[in-house]
Amino acid sequence: MMNESRLFLRCAERNVYWVHGVEPARCTDAGHEHQQHEVHRHRDVVVLPDDTPLTAVSFDLIDPYVRHRLPDYGLYLDRRWQPEVVPGLVEVEVAVPCPTPAVR
Repeated sequence: MMNESRLFLRCAERNVYWVHGVEPARCTDAGHEHQQHEVHRHRDVVVLPDDTPLTAVSFDLIDPYVRHRLPDYGLYLDRRWQPEVVPGLVEVEVAVPCPTPAVR
């Protein structure tokens, strides 16, 4: 399992965000509250019931397509993924059921 973290800062007054230490601050007003959010990037091997391994990767805003090895196939469940060339690209609409209205 590979898990990395990035610290995002958000200024609610200006409705902007940036990655701490990677991008210049998009708000430098000391009077604004800058909320901190830690975001994790995952690259986890998942083994299917037939013993087929696949790598599940979360989207990373800074460098979403860096890999040690290019995938043989890509199934992208988030519209932010826009790979340049992926053989067999399939777009899938996935609806996640919501158990209670309070979760929405």
